[in-house]
Amino acid sequence: WFRSNGQHIAGYMQVRCAIESMAVKVAMQKMNEQKINQLKELCQKAMQDIDTEIGKRRAMRMTLYDEEFHHMITEMTGNDLLIKIERNIAECLTDYRNQVFMLEENIERAHTSHRKIIEAFENGNEELALERVSNHLDSSLKDMEYVEKENRK
Repeated sequence: WFRSNGQHIAGYMQVRCAIESMAVKVAMQKMNEQKINQLKELCQKAMQDIDTEIGKRRAMRMTLYDEEFHHMITEMTGNDLLIKIERNIAECLTDYRNQVFMLEENIERAHTSHRKIIEAFENGNEELALERVSNHLDSSLKDMEYVEKENRK
């Protein structure tokens, strides 16, 4: 799957990085304690839900959670066009996410990244939030490369 789709995914991820960076900048200006708590609650609930699943169902649950986390940040911007673009990109990446989250370490890494992004929002540190989103997306691409390598074995 990754061999035939990797080039397309890399292109989507480049656009995703730009869109999500913009979303973080705008969301940071509108961030408040209630919104931070919504992100925290989603993060906590997701891991509880995911812990009840195994295998492919676990990966699919994580995909839904990961999408919701990124949707939530983009929705905090209140920018309808930005929200629509982010959702379109997410839709194109659903199969990619399902594949990546078949490996347990990728689930843990994504969850940790999400918590670090929330911490940056809590601290009101836009630069750190941007860095952490960028690192999260870079890590996601590396996860894809690793899964592709594992599938060749």
